[in-house]
Amino acid sequence: MVPVAGGEPLTFAQRNAEPLAQARPQAEVGVLGLPCGRALVTTEDSTVPVPGRTFGIAEDSTATVRQLQALLAHPDARHLVAAAFSTEDLEYWEQWLPIVAAALTGLSFYPPPQQTVGGGASDRIREAFG
Repeated sequence: MVPVAGGEPLTFAQRNAEPLAQARPQAEVGVLGLPCGRALVTTEDSTVPVPGRTFGIAEDSTATVRQLQALLAHPDARHLVAAAFSTEDLEYWEQWLPIVAAALTGLSFYPPPQQTVGGGASDRIREAFG
């Protein structure tokens, strides 16, 4: 897929959702509003090679992973941010999405404010990952 030229960074996701959906018909494609702007989001399952040597075994194998990819236009309209999250634990996808959502809503193109935020999201993330 070649991104559709022209337009402001705020229109990147909308302009490119349909061409991306046509280029990747097996993927779910949509536009997600985030605090830092609109993201072009895809979710799809892929089969990836797993080298046996990585796990100390002789046989190579494959694994099915689900990946969520979010593409955000930088405010300068010259750069693109790609954030990708994947897991092979497909049965836990629904439980995993709130963690991905917390990460995506934390993205910013600007420095954080000087004041610190209360525990809330940070505590939940720390609790989930230890």
